[in-house]
Amino acid sequence: MNSRYPILNYPTNANDDVLLMHEITDSERSLLDAMNQAVNLLPKNASLQQCHDAVTRVGYCHGLSRSQAIAFWTRTQFFIFEP
Repeated sequence: MNSRYPILNYPTNANDDVLLMHEITDSERSLLDAMNQAVNLLPKNASLQQCHDAVTRVGYCHGLSRSQAIAFWTRTQFFIFEP
């Protein structure tokens, strides 16, 4: 279980409703902002691989593995479109 980033505790086969009902924590918001800043520094035509590399570097600084960092960033993209 990941107590700092609870969004990582949902199974990978959970549907979108589970993610949309999740209330983002302050630590998750902070990490999401840091990851998005790293991605925003990439060229506009950056590949998905480059985005994954950028979020992985940030994730490592926060104690996440590559797969956790990518999963976190992918899952939290829902919050960009929600208030």
